Amino acid sequence: MIQERKKFQPTESENILNLYNSLVSEGHIDFPITEKAQKNVDALCYSVNNSHFGKEIYASPEEKSVAYMYFIIKDHPFTDGNKRTSVATFLRSCEINNLPLRFFEIKEEIMWELLSELTIFIEEEKTEKHQEAIKFLVSKLFKNE
Repeated sequence: MIQERKKFQPTESENILNLYNSLVSEGHIDFPITEKAQKNVDALCYSVNNSHFGKEIYASPEEKSVAYMYFIIKDHPFTDGNKRTSVATFLRSCEINNLPLRFFEIKEEIMWELLSELTIFIEEEKTEKHQEAIKFLVSKLFKNE
């Protein structure tokens, strides 16, 4: 019997803003959310979660989870903490949707360190082919089932 995947639970902008605020309250980020940041995060989530001309750009749950991380880094909606917020958002999306990461069994601090290094790579990467970059990251981050 093939096990059906549960329906993908999209990350809403409110969830990302709450994660950001948690990082602020824990002292990891010094700047509060601006109105511009809220609008940018709304646009980012709309772009990732919705179809365009009847076609989903990010069709799989894994692609959507990576796209949140990727575009928080690339679009830089916050004054500070974009990479930390992107990692928190990615991990939360994976957790909620039960997505099997390749390195899920490692210690949390090592996982954060690995993902932090990945965020630097994403930030410095210069391709205009975002969908291809996201598919590549999916192939490296998730277990093949």
